[in-house]
Amino acid sequence: RQSFYDAIFAVSTNILEDAECYMALKGHIQRVRHNKEEDPIPGPREEENRELGIDIDCDVGEKKLSKLEKAVNTAKQKIAEADRVGHHVMEELLRNEKEAKESDACAKAISCYREAFSACAHVLELDRQAFHSEWFSDFYRRNYDALMIKSMLDNVVDDVDSVRRWFSALKRGSLSTAEKDNGLMGIGSQGSVVEDG
Repeated sequence: RQSFYDAIFAVSTNILEDAECYMALKGHIQRVRHNKEEDPIPGPREEENRELGIDIDCDVGEKKLSKLEKAVNTAKQKIAEADRVGHHVMEELLRNEKEAKESDACAKAISCYREAFSACAHVLELDRQAFHSEWFSDFYRRNYDALMIKSMLDNVVDDVDSVRRWFSALKRGSLSTAEKDNGLMGIGSQGSVVEDG
């Protein structure tokens, strides 16, 4: 018995001695804070430049632009172009959905948005905080919302995880809330007007 405990003790001592450097480094990394809580939250370099009086949206003429400034200007231009083409395609979709989906303008809009995404990805490579810029977060938010709507539509069409039943329950819940909000008058489950009394 005694030799077994001695052997276990010797092995554990060796493990702890070997891990001493690792544990010291791990403890240092976990405890060292490079920033204090009072330090300001880092923002995009684009806004920091603007605070210093450097406006990247101005007409620069002969002035040499940095890589970040060029990338931001390119991304903004690509977003504006994609929005312009996309708006035109949306008008066509509202007039005639089937023809618009198969048109060259729809393919061009998709291509323009992909170029805008690539330009935004390039801006992020140059400045990780660029995501917090107003123009960038606005573009991201619009596309995130569009992807969520597309995802829900696909789930309804394919009836993934009984989504149709879930939406139906949501609709019933909103109808009963509408009945309560309207007081005496409400809309029945079949769409008819119902009076209490």
